Amino acid sequence: MVVYITFLLFSTLMVFINKITRRYYSLNSLIYWIGGIYLIFIAGSRDVSVGIDTSSYYSYFNRDIPIDEIAEYYHYTGQLFWYMMYYVKGYLGDYRVVVYLTSLLSIGLLFYVVKHKSYSPYLSMVIYMALGFYAIGLNIIREYLGIAVYMLAVYNLANGKKKKFLLITTIAFFIHPSLILGYLLYFVYDKKINIKIVTLYLLSGITLFIFFKIILSVVIMALYGGDEAILSLLGEDGGGKLTFILYILLLFVATVLKNDIISVDKNNLIYIHMMYIATIIQSATFLFPIASRAAYIYSIALIILIPNIIHSIRNVYARVYSTVLLVLVCWGMYFLKFYNLQGAYPYKFFFL
Repeated sequence: MVVYITFLLFSTLMVFINKITRRYYSLNSLIYWIGGIYLIFIAGSRDVSVGIDTSSYYSYFNRDIPIDEIAEYYHYTGQLFWYMMYYVKGYLGDYRVVVYLTSLLSIGLLFYVVKHKSYSPYLSMVIYMALGFYAIGLNIIREYLGIAVYMLAVYNLANGKKKKFLLITTIAFFIHPSLILGYLLYFVYDKKINIKIVTLYLLSGITLFIFFKIILSVVIMALYGGDEAILSLLGEDGGGKLTFILYILLLFVATVLKNDIISVDKNNLIYIHMMYIATIIQSATFLFPIASRAAYIYSIALIILIPNIIHSIRNVYARVYSTVLLVLVCWGMYFLKFYNLQGAYPYKFFFL
């Protein structure tokens, strides 16, 4: 709890201090990266029992699996992660190295992308902490690492490097199979937001909602040999309703202000498309709450998109009021959703 509040308070203060010290670019960058190093250190130093996947991978780490059997043992998914664990165990023999390495790469890559693509990196960090993105990384470390790598791919796509996007997305896929969804962005990232594309997204969402269980069964058949136990673990209780509504509200604002947002930076179009895809995937949480984890691949774009939306507001006073309101909302949501949660389950917000 103290870790979250400390950095959340630091980020909040820097949102407003940075308005005054913006011209001191080097100093602001140094402070920003000191904050990132702090989060990496805290994440890497945590007890291995903190985080569902963090603790379960510890048992995997201690298994003696020959290198030529790793791919088959893990159903040919996430091979890069499992090979990394194999070599860390073979040469260093300490699971703590895995925790530090995944923390360094996942948090470091995300901080790098935010630094270059967000008009208010500190405001992005307020959202990052308050909405649980950092906490999620303490749990789903393999998927979170894949998502951080994917954000680097999106960074390259925004810079017009399509081949690098495909290559890095493939690397992310070989870290976690859910990142196969990352390829979807390639087909829509430069499409204008108009009635036609919005209708396409709407029809895609309806189709996914209706046929989600069938699609999921096919995926499980391909990746896990049709293991029914995997499907049962996903649960059939409704979930993700609040998050789905929040995504809808964000999309509404982004769509209404799209011309101003894109005129400030054409790359913002990519993040709007990412939120459309995230919302479509999130709609499936009404059937399977676990779909929130898949939506997270795209919804992490909101930590860049929201500050950029505020930056696109032309009236200075409206920008300031919007920033203050967002900070207050983030703090309110943080205390509302995290105060009573156990340390091992800090990503439950996305299942509400």
